[in-house]
Amino acid sequence: MKYPLLPLKIKRHASTIFSGSTGFSGPEITGFFAPYSNEIVDYWDMEPKGSRWVIFEDCLRLFPLEKQKQLLLELCDYDGQMKHGLPPKSETDKLKMWLCEGVPTSKDIDETLRGIDSVSINEYWKKTLQRLNDDPEGAITSARAMVESTCKTILEEKGISYTNDGDLIKLYKETAKSLNLSPELHAEQVFRQILGGCASVVSGFASLRNIYGDAHGKGRKHVKPNLRHAKLAVNIAGGLCLFLLETLADAGK
Repeated sequence: MKYPLLPLKIKRHASTIFSGSTGFSGPEITGFFAPYSNEIVDYWDMEPKGSRWVIFEDCLRLFPLEKQKQLLLELCDYDGQMKHGLPPKSETDKLKMWLCEGVPTSKDIDETLRGIDSVSINEYWKKTLQRLNDDPEGAITSARAMVESTCKTILEEKGISYTNDGDLIKLYKETAKSLNLSPELHAEQVFRQILGGCASVVSGFASLRNIYGDAHGKGRKHVKPNLRHAKLAVNIAGGLCLFLLETLADAGK
């Protein structure tokens, strides 16, 4: 069965960087996709089909759209053999941004983390993006871990000790206080509402992870989250972490 391809700009960009002047050889293309589909035969057994670009897109067409997204996201972080060279990170970041439909990219986190001695936030973020389309439960768990890592990083940057007991709500309150973001520290009602909303989001996010994440065992009546639930959690986590890190950066100016 052949499926439609992703939107033109995504399809064209992916084909260009993974089967153009950079990217895979013909055998490498079929070698990458073959483990995911029994319909893909070895490159050497294929009838001539034209360019590597055509072979790449023909392989993609064997998968539903969501699986195409997951495979392209995996390719964005691929560090294996490519005969024509790995694509520039700027190009894979662009593709990742389009695939995640507005979800903050690792490039956003990278830029905000300059000057901060922490790699854990980026590691959790990359793991979140990798899981988003194919493993909603795992994406929620990784997103929650990124929020926790961000809070710990900020407190460490400010020389403030914290209790490492997994209580995200308490950890966020300590972080917000250190950044002057606690609602009670502001007189203006609008700021109190916004900052109070951030605290409520963290509380809800912690509950979402406990209900839908994959960190705990589930009973027979467990309902898996839909992709929209995972995207909500990832957007919340990404936006909140960027806000906290940018506040920390501004405080240091």
